[in-house]
Amino acid sequence: MTGWVDAANWLQKLRESFPDWAFLYDPWQNTWSALRGKNDRVTATTAIELNALLREKRKKHTYA
Repeated sequence: MTGWVDAANWLQKLRESFPDWAFLYDPWQNTWSALRGKNDRVTATTAIELNALLREKRKKHTYA
């Protein structure tokens, strides 16, 4: 399980990198979620994976 300090650090990094998203970490489900608006939701099992998924989503949106 991710420690609370690690989770807090990752939440801060994610919020700084993606200010238009809201982030949730559920340590019991071991799930990281990003939410934006009513229909955008990205879920991953690690903060690193979530970061990568959001970067890819941003990249696709930028070039679309």
